[in-house]
Order: sequence, then structure tokens, then C-alpha cells
Amino acid sequence: MLSQLKGYTKYIIFFLQLILKAAQNNYSKRKLSDSIYVFINKNPYHRYLTNLVFYFSEYGCNVNIKCSSYMLRDLDPYSKKIFDLPNVSLTLCKPNSRHQLVLTTDSSVQKGVFLDPDYFSYNKTSTVYSVPIGMHPLMYINRYYQNISLENIKEVRNIPILFAGNASEEHYDNPVLMNHFNVISRSKVINFLKSSNSIKTFYPQNLNDFHNTYKPQSVLINEINTFKIPIDHFLDILTRTNFFLALPGVTMPLSHNVIEAMACGCIPILQFNHLMSPPLEHNKNCIKFNLLSELQTIIEDIESLSPDEIMRMRNNVINYYQKHLTTQAIASDIINHCKSDNSILLNAEYHSVDLLVNQPKTYN
Repeated sequence: MLSQLKGYTKYIIFFLQLILKAAQNNYSKRKLSDSIYVFINKNPYHRYLTNLVFYFSEYGCNVNIKCSSYMLRDLDPYSKKIFDLPNVSLTLCKPNSRHQLVLTTDSSVQKGVFLDPDYFSYNKTSTVYSVPIGMHPLMYINRYYQNISLENIKEVRNIPILFAGNASEEHYDNPVLMNHFNVISRSKVINFLKSSNSIKTFYPQNLNDFHNTYKPQSVLINEINTFKIPIDHFLDILTRTNFFLALPGVTMPLSHNVIEAMACGCIPILQFNHLMSPPLEHNKNCIKFNLLSELQTIIEDIESLSPDEIMRMRNNVINYYQKHLTTQAIASDIINHCKSDNSILLNAEYHSVDLLVNQPKTYN
């Protein structure tokens, strides 16, 4: 009973703080011609809704969010952080003429662009805009992404190939990945690399190990149960890396680390280039594999790549990121697509995968 009371008290304080902030924003008479209105009556998107709001905030838009009291109470920790942004506030009002864009999680709302969670459907046309998943929300909220230096991106790098993350079979061997996306799970790929006699694998134990020089065919496998890279050091390590092994997430192929890697000029080695929007191109801005034997060949052949060839692909990765994946580019693309479309695709991870799994597959 006491813990329940504490929970309600924290929620009431949080709600009153949001009301006060909304009142202050209205009183300050800030420019509102570039306002975005977001109506939330359900939130299966979680961290991807957080990122969506952050994109608009960084673009210079004022974001007014309307949601019910129970939605506020049940917001996940990442979603609650969006209200810490200076130009994001709660509103109790309906959208009006000052809002250049109205986004809604309710498909029945006629005067608004629906945030469609059906992200992986086979019957979606290419004209429907898919909002990129973005980096981990803390990379944005804590402003770590702003520390990426373009000068560092073009330096000679000491880490040939890197995987970093959790690869436990308990969480990262979901059969839905092969059954519905035709991709090999993260844990299976890592176990293959560990058991290979021809692939040189190294297992960093501390930050200093990421500063060593390794041979071109070396794969650094950084599992969090051995040593977890502090989040404020991760992007710096990526700027030291030539190729990033971008493996599937828990229930879907996409994972935030591929965006973080590309932001730092790492060339992704992956299976799901077609799920990026627009798709990544093999040997241009990524290296794609379908089978474990292909991955082994890719790793063995990396030694034969010239510095000029690696730099060519790296520049293509950087160009792709700057054109499609920066916060500014994403916000601009959303606004432009919403001028003519009544929906955009926003990833809802588990819910999006459920929508794919539970519907008949049809192909255009």
C-alpha cells in the first residue's frame, strides 16, 4: 500500500510539473508557427516515440503532446524524458491552425497523420515513409551523438571488425528472426565466430584493449557479460573501427547499434540491408551476408581490401547517414512526406513484429 501511494505521489508531482511547464511556454509567447502536435492514446512504440519527438525538438520545432492521464502514468522511462526537452510540453488543448503537423497514434483520427506501427508488412508500398529507428535514446538525450567528430571519421583506424552488445542465447536467439525475416540470430553468429578455427577473435577486457593494434582479419567481440563499454565511450570506440558487425536485435533484425556505427563512419556488415530506408547497397555502403559461410569469406577477404577501397565505402556510409539518418534529415523527411501522406511507419518493435507474424504474407 505504501509503495502504491509513493507511486501515485510521484505521478501527481510529474503531472503538475508538466502543467506548469506548459503554462510557462504559453505565457512566454514563443514562436509557434513551427509547432508539431502529437496525440497519444496508446504507446506501443516506446523508445522510438522518444526518438521521434527528439528529432523534431532538434529540428527547432515546438512539440505539443496530448495524452490521457493514464498514458502519462504508464509512459516508459525513455518516453518520460522527452518532457525534459525545452521545446516539448504537455497540452490539454486540441490542435489548431498554428500546428504545421498533427501526428496521432489513433488511426480513427481524420485530421492527422497516423503513426502506423505496421513497420514490417509485406504489402506496404515504397511511398510510405519509414521513420528510421535511430540511435539508443540515451545517445540523443545525453547529447553523446554531438561528440562525433568528422575529423576522427577519416583517421586510420586500429580496430578492423567489431561486435559490441549482448549475445546471450536466452534473449538473442529468437526463432522469429529466421522464420519471418530470414536472418540468423545474434547468438548463432557469435557462437559461429567463436568456434571458427580460421577467424581470429579477441575479447576486450577493458577500455585500453580498444586502443591496441590488431591484424586486418581480427574480430573484436565485446559481450556485455565480459566487459560493458560505458555508453559515453561507445561512439569514440566506433570512430576507431573500420567494420561493424551489425547483428539482429531481440525480436527484429534492426538494432540501434547499426545507426550509431554508421554515424561514426563504420562500414556495417549485416543481413538486413533491405530493411533500411532506403536500402543499403552491398559493396557500396555496407557488406551483406546471408549465410555463415559467406560471413567467414567476408572476414577473410577484408585483409585484401586497400585503404582506398575502405575509405570509398566509409565515405558512402557517411553520405548515407548525413542524408537520411541525422536528426535534422529525419525530421525534414517526415514533414515533407506528411504533406501528401496520411500515415508514416513508426517502429513499435514487439508490436510491429506481432503485426507481421499474425498477418498473411502478400507480395507486391
